[in-house]
Amino acid sequence: MAESKKLSLRERRKRETREDLLEAAGTLFGQKGYNATSIDDIVEEAGASRATLYAHFASKSALLEALLDQMQTEALRYYEQFGELTDWSRRSVLGWVTSFAVAWERDSARNRAASAAYPRAFLEDAPRWHREHVRAVRKNTELWSHFTSQEASVRASMMVHVLEHELSDRFLSDTESSEIDIDVFVGYLCDAIRALLEA
Repeated sequence: MAESKKLSLRERRKRETREDLLEAAGTLFGQKGYNATSIDDIVEEAGASRATLYAHFASKSALLEALLDQMQTEALRYYEQFGELTDWSRRSVLGWVTSFAVAWERDSARNRAASAAYPRAFLEDAPRWHREHVRAVRKNTELWSHFTSQEASVRASMMVHVLEHELSDRFLSDTESSEIDIDVFVGYLCDAIRALLEA
C-alpha cells in the first residue's frame, strides 16, 4: 500500500501545506533573496496564514533549513536513479544527466539563494551528503563489479564531484560553462562520466 493511502486526509493535507510553504519560500528566496523575503511574503505566496506557517516552522531560518534538507533529498533521488540504471550506455547515461541538468536549471535561483543565505550548512553537511550520493550511484553492484571495491568507491566519488562542480558552475555562478549550449554541455558531462565508468 502506498504511503499516501496510509495517511489520514488530515495528515495528507498537513503534508501538502508544508510542501506549499516550502515551494513558496523557495520561489521567493530565488526571486528576492532570503533576507528580502518576509514571512508575510511567504504566506501570501502559499495562500496560507502566519499561524499555519508557524505550525510547521518555528522561524524563517527553520524554514530555510527544511528547504536545504529538501534540496539534498531531491539531489539524492537523482543519484538513486543513476544507481537504478540497468546499463551505462551513452543513451542511458545521457538521459540521466539531461534530467539532472534540467532539475538544476529549474531550481537554480532557489538553490543559489538558499546556499548564499546559509553557506555553513553546505560546508558542514557536504561530506555526509557526498557519502550518501556515492553510495546511491553504486547501488547496482553488478555494473560496478569490474572494479575492485576501493576503485569503485574512488570512481563513484569522482563522478559525484565532477557533476556537482560542473552543474554548480553552470547554474549557480557566472562562468564560461554557462555560455556553452546546454546540449553540448550535457554531452560533455555524459562523456566524462562514462570515461570514469570504463575499466
